[in-house]
Amino acid sequence: EEVEFWREVVGPNMRRLPSQLVALMPDSRKRLTKYRAFRPGEKVTKMVARIVRLRVLRKHITAAIVKRIAPLQAFVRHRRRMKKLVVLQAAVRGWLARRKLRAKSQSAIRVQALARGVLARRRVQRRVEALVKLQAHFRGSVTRHYLKEHKAEEAAKAAKEPKEEGEEGLPPESAAEAVQS
Repeated sequence: EEVEFWREVVGPNMRRLPSQLVALMPDSRKRLTKYRAFRPGEKVTKMVARIVRLRVLRKHITAAIVKRIAPLQAFVRHRRRMKKLVVLQAAVRGWLARRKLRAKSQSAIRVQALARGVLARRRVQRRVEALVKLQAHFRGSVTRHYLKEHKAEEAAKAAKEPKEEGEEGLPPESAAEAVQS
């Protein structure tokens, strides 16, 4: 009974089991996960492993080995699955963050475009108002100049021509009509 207990605790003695010495080979990621049998006459290298031939073992020994290895295999499978999940989560979170950033960027671009449009319209409106003022000043200046010259011509004509009778006797409204015609 005690021997069975210790066999359960310590596990089978792997050195006593039928095994084969193999050379470990690097995989595509340069990890030593592949193996091959030694060739005849080949020297033993540092990268070797001993593979137990499970088909030759008795059932109770195979069961003991499987009982010891199963939790390790489950742990490794779980660890790989978790690593894949972490990589997948990182990819999805990155995609979501980029999508959110793109939406914010597009919103900012829209706001900037609207603001630039408002500022451009204000600038154009100010320029139009300035042009209207400039035109008004120019037209006023031209009109004042014309009136000044016209009055001077009228005064010169009036000075050269003798005054006709009847103009002096007209009421002021009629005099204004006479000047306009």
